[in-house]
Amino acid sequence: MWTKPWTFKEGFAIGVGLSALGILLQTLVGPISWSLVAWPVNIILLIIYMVLLIVAYWLSGKVHFFRWGMSYYAAVPALVFVSLFAVVLGLMSDLSLLSSWPFVVVYSWMTSIVGMVCIKRIVHFRQWQRDVPFLLNHLGLFIALVTATLGHADFQRLQMMAGTGQMEWRAIDEQSQVHELPFAIELRKFTIEEYPPQQVVQKETGRRVLEEHIPKQYVSEVTVCTPDGIRQDATIKVNHPLDAEGWKVYQFSYGNTDGQHSDISIFEVVRDPWLSVVYTGIFMLILGAVCYAFFLPFAGIVAGTRWHRKWVLSFFLLLVLLSIGIFLFEQVRQGKTIMPALQSPWFAPHVVIYMFCYTMMGVATWMALPVLFRRRKNLKQGGVPVKQHIFSLTDNLVCVGLSLMTIGMLFGALWAKEAWGHYWAWDPKETWAAATWFLFLTYLHFRLVRPHYHKLASLILVFSFCCLQMCWWGINYLPSAQGRSVHTYNVK
Repeated sequence: MWTKPWTFKEGFAIGVGLSALGILLQTLVGPISWSLVAWPVNIILLIIYMVLLIVAYWLSGKVHFFRWGMSYYAAVPALVFVSLFAVVLGLMSDLSLLSSWPFVVVYSWMTSIVGMVCIKRIVHFRQWQRDVPFLLNHLGLFIALVTATLGHADFQRLQMMAGTGQMEWRAIDEQSQVHELPFAIELRKFTIEEYPPQQVVQKETGRRVLEEHIPKQYVSEVTVCTPDGIRQDATIKVNHPLDAEGWKVYQFSYGNTDGQHSDISIFEVVRDPWLSVVYTGIFMLILGAVCYAFFLPFAGIVAGTRWHRKWVLSFFLLLVLLSIGIFLFEQVRQGKTIMPALQSPWFAPHVVIYMFCYTMMGVATWMALPVLFRRRKNLKQGGVPVKQHIFSLTDNLVCVGLSLMTIGMLFGALWAKEAWGHYWAWDPKETWAAATWFLFLTYLHFRLVRPHYHKLASLILVFSFCCLQMCWWGINYLPSAQGRSVHTYNVK
């Protein structure tokens, strides 16, 4: 170890060292307080950070550490540690990832690797067909991660409670501190739209009863007053926030004591000054994922199906149709009583794209299982080892599946911003989604540097798929998500 050229051993050693440093900081300092790096400290840190990355790239020709830091040998261990910390912290209910020093330290190391790789690719830009999709993905990820993390210090989320006929300009934060806003809201009328009464089966008795008062939408008719005396009438409801003086006002809840006759509306008031920069990274990621999903790997999938495993394409299409059928069936069965947050144009594309993603990952994992559990030596098809045929198709399936996962996940982030005011809050389901995304990314990077390590690649793929199942439905049974996750709701 530590003899040039460095490989995975040094990468994992650095990961262990950074994890130990993070644990030590967590013990000595406690959780991270992001308020200490609020504006203008965060912008100063961003400038210093970018200068250091440029200097590191400039020194990479002379310093082996920096040159190695732009390789897959550094990237794969960093992805592994970020994924494992996300999995471990996703099982815990009392700790946010961005307040955890061990996660933030290894996450910063991984982000720095991405940043140096982006600088290298920009300097050595050669072919737009290859370099543009690469930069859209990696530079988009770098921009989104860095600005979302530093911008977290300036992010404000407050709650305002307004009664009918009253003017309110104060809101409270999570520590119950009162903040005065640069505008006031007068609640003129609050209504709850309801579904028609339906017959449901009681769990306790098994009897069918008529259930009423199933909420369909919460609607607040308000008048917004600004300091310059302008009054504007508006309507606020779930998935339809209101813009006011640089803030967004979301319909959060209502006074539960009076049910449908409540005259109190609860708003969530959000200010996120870094949002436009974060969105730049997000949309770059979406464009890059589209390139990888629909233009690059499908040729490999089609070529792979010409081999003797032609059933793969038919099996894949069957699973896609089955997944979409299940989704449509659930919509028919539950569509009349979908909770307000799910009534969004983002719902269908978010879910359908994920169904395609899950199907591709499922087929890829199924193809890799025989390599993991059977001993196949010297088997060839057309002069090429069978394992090489299998993984050639598997890699393309995972590449397309990961691209679709990226699109679906980012669509979910954009939807969450419109529904709840935050695009990524490290909710337990979001934490598991990030862990799953990083694990499949680990698989692809590992395959690029170790293409003949088929069993280890299969293990990574199977573990990633297991985490995908946890992200899909297992999260509903985790104690860390109960009463905390906005994704664990009951749809009647």
